[in-house]
Amino acid sequence: MDSEDSEEVWAQAHKEGLSHPLNTDMTMPRLAEKYTSGRRALEIGCGIGKMINPFHLAGYDIMGVEQCKFAVKVSHTRFPAHSFFLSRGQFLPFRERSFDVVYTNTCLQHNFHWRKLWVVQAIHYILKEDGLFLTQEDTGGGAGVHKRRWVDNPYCLTEKGYEALMLVGGFQLLEKVVINIKTEDSVMVWAKIHET
Repeated sequence: MDSEDSEEVWAQAHKEGLSHPLNTDMTMPRLAEKYTSGRRALEIGCGIGKMINPFHLAGYDIMGVEQCKFAVKVSHTRFPAHSFFLSRGQFLPFRERSFDVVYTNTCLQHNFHWRKLWVVQAIHYILKEDGLFLTQEDTGGGAGVHKRRWVDNPYCLTEKGYEALMLVGGFQLLEKVVINIKTEDSVMVWAKIHET
């Protein structure tokens, strides 16, 4: 999605009162806590802060990046204790090994396939050695609107496609948790592959 287009989309959604309510699903923070005790998290594609809330409620020190200025402003307003930056996922303004947890929610699927790899490589760079990468991406499962949306989006990958992408990007799958049986939405937990 072009940043100018997303600016208009977010502004229109906010204006019409259609902006996403804050999420209270604790699946992602609970999965993170299962594998790491680190409390520094980054959301890539944070939008207006919908998925910041669960990590906020779990006591994480959170940062978010988003390519839309309007969405960054809304996130700052909703969560003034956390930091938000205007940035694209493949150009993350952070030092090597800065985060314990990095997560995305339907973010990678909006990128060309080659750009997905750049984003995954950037995440690998900023994630601590024992850090986790959590993803919730549309993989084309399920039925109805969910299935139609996937068919209409040429940037989506299948679950096997994401596994291949992550492997090339230096990650291995630790766990997959289905969070919606009807749509087959799931959260996948990835860890860095350590060379021996």
